[in-house]
Amino acid sequence: MAGGGELVRPPKPRRQRKDNSARAKRYRAKKKSQLDCTLADVAALRERVRELSTLRQLLSEKLVATPLATTGSPLRFVHEYFEVFRYGMQLPPARRPPGQPANKVVCGARQEQFFSAFVQPDVRFGETVGFHQAMQQWRMYSSVHASLFLEFVSFRMDAIANATLVSTVGVLHMGYTRATVATLFPHALAREALVAKLAGKEIRLRYTDHWYFDESGKVVRYELFPEMVDALHEAVGSLGDVAWLLGGGALLEDRALIKPDAAARIEQLSEDEESDVLSEEERLDRVDRTAAAAAAPLSPEPSHSPSLSMSPPPPPAAMAIEFLLS
Repeated sequence: MAGGGELVRPPKPRRQRKDNSARAKRYRAKKKSQLDCTLADVAALRERVRELSTLRQLLSEKLVATPLATTGSPLRFVHEYFEVFRYGMQLPPARRPPGQPANKVVCGARQEQFFSAFVQPDVRFGETVGFHQAMQQWRMYSSVHASLFLEFVSFRMDAIANATLVSTVGVLHMGYTRATVATLFPHALAREALVAKLAGKEIRLRYTDHWYFDESGKVVRYELFPEMVDALHEAVGSLGDVAWLLGGGALLEDRALIKPDAAARIEQLSEDEESDVLSEEERLDRVDRTAAAAAAPLSPEPSHSPSLSMSPPPPPAAMAIEFLLS
């Protein structure tokens, strides 16, 4: 103890430096091993990139050499399909839903020509053979919905053995009315609250489809994968109601296609309505022609006397015209 009562602590002894040479060697060896592994991984990835680039070039050359590239590229096919069927199938005026933009729908002849140009006659569509099934489904959808609009989302092309696979993703916007619900889900009319959730709404059906092209550049198989459950669930808000709708409706549960028996019924109903409308138009046309003939002035008969002239008869009475139009 020093003077003044202050306690002095003895200095701490210095720790001896440990020999770090062995630890440093282990650290450097570990880092070198990690670096070697990283460099090996980078070299392997670069080699894989070169292989994939070569494979991509070979596939591109193969696609360019296919007849599809000369008759029409897949991009052109997708563009034409979404252009031709953007607003659905063209229908006669008698079968066209009220409010459907007839001036926007592509003519039926061009739609037929599209399938004839790009699709083989024996194309497989689900369990059926021939593109008539696809045309029928477009016709059914166009007749039972108030409006249709086909939206393009994405496009992909892959090369498979001696063929080309074109996949597209799209959204079909469908205008629902009470008549649409009655046609597709007739059992739903017993639940007015459920009908109110669908009628007057736009149902957005997202889907993915696959078009298989042969070596000649024509479609030999078509596959459709719609997300109908999600589309209806977005509208009604209940998976139970969606299952109930699809369980007793006119749509196939695994696809958004209309069942064959329901399609035949819709076709017959549309033909009957078209016949009735045409009969009514013919009747009105005959009435118009009769009224026009009655309203036209009679031509004067030629006279043998040059000094004698005949004045035209007075126009028919209005009562006679009203009688003809009644």
